[in-house]
Amino acid sequence: MRKITDTHIRGVRDEGASRVGWGDEARRGGGRSDILKVSVVLGVQKRITGRGDISCIMFVNITQHFSTAARQKAARMLGSFRVMVMLVAGLWFVEMADQMWRRSSPGHSLDVLGVYPRAVRGLAGILGAPFVHDGFGHLANNTLPLVVLGWLVMLGGRRLFFKVSGMIVVVAGVVTWVAAPAPGPHLGASSLIYGYLGFLLVRGFLEPSVRWVLVSVTVGVLYTSVLGGLLPVGTVSGAGHLGGFVGGVLAGWLLFYMPKWRSLRLQAGSRSGG
Repeated sequence: MRKITDTHIRGVRDEGASRVGWGDEARRGGGRSDILKVSVVLGVQKRITGRGDISCIMFVNITQHFSTAARQKAARMLGSFRVMVMLVAGLWFVEMADQMWRRSSPGHSLDVLGVYPRAVRGLAGILGAPFVHDGFGHLANNTLPLVVLGWLVMLGGRRLFFKVSGMIVVVAGVVTWVAAPAPGPHLGASSLIYGYLGFLLVRGFLEPSVRWVLVSVTVGVLYTSVLGGLLPVGTVSGAGHLGGFVGGVLAGWLLFYMPKWRSLRLQAGSRSGG
């Protein structure tokens, strides 16, 4: 194969530009940088086979598109994972502060932010309970599933993640305040774990895409065993877990089923009116 020189590149650049329809701007050399790359590919093939095939342009453009899309998707996934790790790290910071307070001021702790069922002072725990834990062991048990399931939810978008999380916290808190055994406190991020689980299981059915169906099936297979935590066992009431699970299912229903249902009703109304 002959060596490609600047003369060869200039000679085939106009041909490549005209084939992809980028016009005079490309011919002046002030256009897009990938025009030159495509022109070089055309020049190479022309000197090997005697012709410049438009399939070269399509192959280069498609390859560039997919490589760019893959990089962007990987960056979003990594970014979401970092955010989730930072959020869970915040829970560890809160627990460290709580332990230091317990040691410096015996009888005081952040457990007051937990849910005290059917007590006025326990209303604050509806929002505060998921952020405090009963020691490092309790938090350690919640860390890995919280990161994994929370990250999977966040892959659907950070705004969606915070909407789902807010619904889970409120529903789980209310159910715990109403149904959990007194006196309490009931606390921990396990309500969020069960909520994310419920949301992910439901999303694969309400949003029929291959990716989310696979996520739902995988999560169901890996975490089916934890569904036993929805029932009262030992010192665990299960009310917070059940409330979180219901909150996750409700979030999936409100965010994915209801918009489609409203859209179908509007379409049906417009057709009947027409």
